[in-house]
Amino acid sequence: MLIRMETFDLLGDPLRMRAYADSAATAYEAEHPGAAADSATEYGEALAYQGRRTAAIAAADRYLAVHPIDGDYLDAVDNAEAVVKVYARAGATTKALDLLDRLLHLPGRLTPGRIRLDPGFAPLRADPRFQHLATSRATGE
Repeated sequence: MLIRMETFDLLGDPLRMRAYADSAATAYEAEHPGAAADSATEYGEALAYQGRRTAAIAAADRYLAVHPIDGDYLDAVDNAEAVVKVYARAGATTKALDLLDRLLHLPGRLTPGRIRLDPGFAPLRADPRFQHLATSRATGE
């Protein structure tokens, strides 16, 4: 559901994107009653795509509280990258950029080149702080 949600978003089809976001959020809520935000970053992503910004930010915050980055530099960094995208999509730019800055300093797949290309970071691209993060690390600053 999430891949289709993202695909229809990229194709500019908000009706189908929203339908898949609604289905994904409902599925996570049914699978993890009362704890959907604890289980997967994708729940927050589905909420953000639904336009439920406050709920998406709360779900992302909850996910990070239950799954802290410190101590798990393998999976936690990748999952926190998904949280950055939830924050970005939900309009929590400062939270997104603070976490992104932290993640770029940790070992992992996240690089300045990748954040410049990944459509999940598109809501941040116009921000001067994002532009700095996307270029300064690449030049060794």
